[in-house]
Amino acid sequence: MKKKNYHHGDLKQKTLEEAILFVKKNNHFEFSMRDLAKNLKVSHQAPYRHFKTKEELLVEIAKVGFLNLTAKLEELIEKEKITKLLDSVANLYIGFGVLYPVHYKLMFGGVIPDFEKYPDLDGLSRISYSTFEKMVKLLIQNKKLKKNDTNSLTFYSWSLLHGFTSLLLDKKLSIALKKKDSLQILPKLILLFKKGVGA
Repeated sequence: MKKKNYHHGDLKQKTLEEAILFVKKNNHFEFSMRDLAKNLKVSHQAPYRHFKTKEELLVEIAKVGFLNLTAKLEELIEKEKITKLLDSVANLYIGFGVLYPVHYKLMFGGVIPDFEKYPDLDGLSRISYSTFEKMVKLLIQNKKLKKNDTNSLTFYSWSLLHGFTSLLLDKKLSIALKKKDSLQILPKLILLFKKGVGA
């Protein structure tokens, strides 16, 4: 097998991309660094120049995911009309999970068991969560939410969206819903959320 030569940054990025492609194709994370090297046609030691362990590689993907999600949420919160904010955030969050399922599962699926081992990752996850808090505060300030328990409402909104997105990605919505109903359930969930918090 002819080995490929990559520039320093290229190999790092190609290794990340190859890991994402593997998971998308096989729907699991049971690959080795040697598998990635073989697919990239580089020496089996080459990926270790950038990632000491497989988990470090997965952490990097999760970090990219949190940065991407937070940036999208921040931009939406800054630009969206307050009357459409909750619905728009819900659609953005779920859409992110659908577009980036590998990132999402690494961010929230327990594949990386201990975020505290990686302070950068832990910090990015908390910053991402704080965008939900920012949304809730804006809704309260503009009297779009009658209840003003910011902590509870932030957790409530995030857990609702996370639960729906996870069930969608894991193809478990069919347990409770017919296929045609699953397409219509999100607006109903948002409406129930608004009623529950006095919107």
